[in-house]
Amino acid sequence: MKAHHDKTHRHVEFEVGEWVWLRLHQRAATSIKGSSSSKLSPRYYGPFRVLERIGTVAYRLQLLPKSRLHDVFHVVFLKKYTGDSPTNTVPLPPIVHGRAVPAPASVLRARPSSTSWDLLVQWQGQSDADATWEPLEQFKEAFPDFQLEDKLFSYGEGSVVDRFFGHKFQRRNKKAASTSG
Repeated sequence: MKAHHDKTHRHVEFEVGEWVWLRLHQRAATSIKGSSSSKLSPRYYGPFRVLERIGTVAYRLQLLPKSRLHDVFHVVFLKKYTGDSPTNTVPLPPIVHGRAVPAPASVLRARPSSTSWDLLVQWQGQSDADATWEPLEQFKEAFPDFQLEDKLFSYGEGSVVDRFFGHKFQRRNKKAASTSG
């Protein structure tokens, strides 16, 4: 057992003041966004500065004061940052049940569904192609502070058919139709 452990074990140590990447969780939050693109989602966040070493395998990191996450992490969740030292600490993504959850950048469009509305959501840090359709009620539960624009839900003149197909249908004037026919 010791020989097998020694083959696969990586000995990692960090010095106080070094910068490290932080792995929050290996899976994406599937309740917000489908798991189809999770293999391309970021695995590590940061970088963050090491403030102190706690024991032999834990480190305290410098997170932002508003982070709702404990600042001590096991060494298996850390990876050394290479490159020029950053000037400041980057904010963490929103955390729900210990997992990083993508935050909405904007709502591009709204469409009626059979029971409610669906929203086309552009996520922060992701490309336009990764925008997803989310049910309105689930979106409001997950992001209660996100401000939705009123213009998303107004159709203006015409009907639903006008909105999606670009046609403008009008009733014929009965008086004009009876005089011409």
